[in-house]
Amino acid sequence: MTDYTQRLPVEHIDEGGADAFAQDFFSLWRRTEGCLTEEYENFAPRLVIFDGVPNVNDSPDLLECGFDALPLKLLGSTWTEDAEHLRQFLPPDYRAMIGQAYYDAITQRRPVFDIVKADMRNDAGDPVDALYHRLILPCRESDFEIVLSYSFEVGTPHPVLGASSASENRVDCRPGRQDRASLFRAVAAATQRRSCHTG
Repeated sequence: MTDYTQRLPVEHIDEGGADAFAQDFFSLWRRTEGCLTEEYENFAPRLVIFDGVPNVNDSPDLLECGFDALPLKLLGSTWTEDAEHLRQFLPPDYRAMIGQAYYDAITQRRPVFDIVKADMRNDAGDPVDALYHRLILPCRESDFEIVLSYSFEVGTPHPVLGASSASENRVDCRPGRQDRASLFRAVAAATQRRSCHTG
């Protein structure tokens, strides 16, 4: 099957076309009007965090990958070390294909919800037939912007909105996980990197 991306209306998220995590994540983004708050830390383990500087025909620079993020599970951890490892690991045609959604989210400051189909290889060299939904949300803190990306496999059972089982898959917002990815650590690192380039 040919690799592709297909945009979906973001309204599908609330209509049951996404899992409970995506629904909660999108709800927080709307409630905070895209401003980065500490509440996003609860979502960080399942997110891939990118710099908010757009790249044409490419994904933005990788800042951090959550330990429970789908791309980490599908592909392994080789590409998660930094932006350069990502660019060496992921083929340019794949990055170009997925990059337009990031570019649009950043430049238009709007969410993007889509389906991605790609035949890839993990870091062991084994083929991976990836088919997943992706929710991309641009976020800002003062004058700094980052992009948060959450992916889940197509075919993952989605709870019916309003059903009692939906709460079982909701985000655990209890504080205290020491091994989760840190949004604010990623922001601080990117801020420092930018100041070095412009200083």
